[in-house]
Amino acid sequence: MSRSFFKEYFHFTKGERTGTVILLILIIFILLITFLIPLFIRQDKVDFSEFEKEIERFQVAKEQDSLKNVSLDKPTAETEKPGLFFFNPNKITKKEMQLLGLNGKVINTWLKYREKGGSFSKKEDLRKIYGLSDTVYFTLEPYIVLPEKDSLFVEEHKLLPKQKNDTEVSLIIELNSADTNDLKKIRGIGSVYAARIIAFRELLGGFYSGEQLEEVYGLTPETVRTILNYTSVDTGLIRKINLNTASLSDLLHHPYLNRYQGKAILQYKKIHGDYKSVGEVKQNNLVPDTVFSKISPYLTVENLK
Repeated sequence: MSRSFFKEYFHFTKGERTGTVILLILIIFILLITFLIPLFIRQDKVDFSEFEKEIERFQVAKEQDSLKNVSLDKPTAETEKPGLFFFNPNKITKKEMQLLGLNGKVINTWLKYREKGGSFSKKEDLRKIYGLSDTVYFTLEPYIVLPEKDSLFVEEHKLLPKQKNDTEVSLIIELNSADTNDLKKIRGIGSVYAARIIAFRELLGGFYSGEQLEEVYGLTPETVRTILNYTSVDTGLIRKINLNTASLSDLLHHPYLNRYQGKAILQYKKIHGDYKSVGEVKQNNLVPDTVFSKISPYLTVENLK
């Protein structure tokens, strides 16, 4: 029974066997063709280099548009870039804390401490803030201002030059090489203001104009005008930034540049190669004209010794 069953259902005639063999040959042939065709057909390699360049140009244009929007729609943006600046820990706002680069937990702790009646009577009190590391504290310490506790605050608003035996002292102090003792020879400049002037000078890389003293926290235009009568500026002492070797960190370290502007400067160099002149920054609208006029004295394309 079983033999007849297998014979009935699994027996192939000669024609069926021939058809099966032909079918197998066709299947193998089709599989071989599928693998062999790509070996004989030459595929042209697509060059995406121009497309990538277009993407880079679009990114630069987008960043430049952002800069224009910032300068036109948000006139205060230049003063709101991240970085170090002088601040009163008893009055600093949450937004200003963010600009200093503090993390959210430290900011919340700081604000809650003040809300509960806490205050800072001396710089070291800032170390009470939980989560504020020693590294961050010592970075911020030179910029902490406590005018209500400053015994020299009133004295430093006196704008008369120091006198000796009722005779006006005649002196000219060079701002880019002066130390705090030199600056304190001018009436209206005590230890606090002298330290602030030196700290701001180091942040800039040197002064190119005495009028920049108006950017020093606490110095009024009247105070500055009086100081200018007894100071000079040697622009040869300015520390410059080489546009062709600077990193983003180097550019952002300067208080006159923000992140968008630093990235635009570097992206332009990446696409077009080394800068031939500082003027290319202005010609290609990498920064607003107002920013260029302030930052250009600190830029160079020459090799720095």
